[in-house]
Amino acid sequence: MFKFKKSSCVVVGTFNTYIIQPHWLSEVGIFPSGATVEILTDIRNPGIRFSLSEQPENDNRIWNVRPDRLSVESTTLGVDCGEPIARVLEELQWTPIDAVGCNIIFDSHIDHYDKISHLFNDSENIEGYKTIQRAWHRTLASETRQFNIHITVEDEKILLTLNSNTDAKTLGSIRESNSKAQLACKEFKQQTEEVHKIAQTLFGMEF
Repeated sequence: MFKFKKSSCVVVGTFNTYIIQPHWLSEVGIFPSGATVEILTDIRNPGIRFSLSEQPENDNRIWNVRPDRLSVESTTLGVDCGEPIARVLEELQWTPIDAVGCNIIFDSHIDHYDKISHLFNDSENIEGYKTIQRAWHRTLASETRQFNIHITVEDEKILLTLNSNTDAKTLGSIRESNSKAQLACKEFKQQTEEVHKIAQTLFGMEF
């Protein structure tokens, strides 16, 4: 029913957009030496968005560097979006970090709505109005992090967003918060697989 659409690792904190640039990523060995980079336009937000012009097969990671967050995303299933961010944080250990989100998004056509319709109460209509979007959300917690499962139904599409969230704040120590964020980024694949399994269990289906 659901098909993979995109995954991403997002780190919320305070970032120097003048440092985290393609040439610096090459200098510290995160990008190949002499790599050519494609700059992608994003006029909605301050910062820079870019990707390697020549990437390995099945690796289409896109970087987003903004003053309040750093993220790597990919539309290829199985790509590790967290590992390169962990390497950035290792280089910049005094960067203040608040949280890390490991995300994976699936979508489906509205024709499959009957398989999830039990999650919504379609009888609650108000006279004179029509429902243009339906949403369902569940948050579960383990000892170390929260897992969020969110479904939106709008027009002809069903969107399923799965998130594993780690609070990286540690009172009085920027470096401890940074270390905690590094570990969360390194566990990107493990976390997205875990929240994926949680969702499959909740919905009683494999995808």
